[in-house]
Amino acid sequence: TPAVSNQPIQAAPARNDPPGFHRADLGEGQTSVELANIRSTPSYDKNTIVRVSEQGERFEFDGWVEGPELRGSTRWYHIARTPGDQWIHSTLVQLNRPFRD
Repeated sequence: TPAVSNQPIQAAPARNDPPGFHRADLGEGQTSVELANIRSTPSYDKNTIVRVSEQGERFEFDGWVEGPELRGSTRWYHIARTPGDQWIHSTLVQLNRPFRD
């Protein structure tokens, strides 16, 4: 018979969360400005732009992180269910329901 370990089994993380990431069910929301850059990391570096979102495009968000400031906020939302990491600044989004941390 195989040896049985008394060590608890730990699930592997779904992905490598960046430092300071707060996993949270933020629900759905939509782009609230005419055009918004979707980025690979919370940054204003032009090389981080993955694509451009148009006003009204819908997303689901699974967490947030603090990053570069825009319009008095430093919060960036992580877009769920996308290939690779995709981020949008919180001031460019209208959530369907209020989020309080």
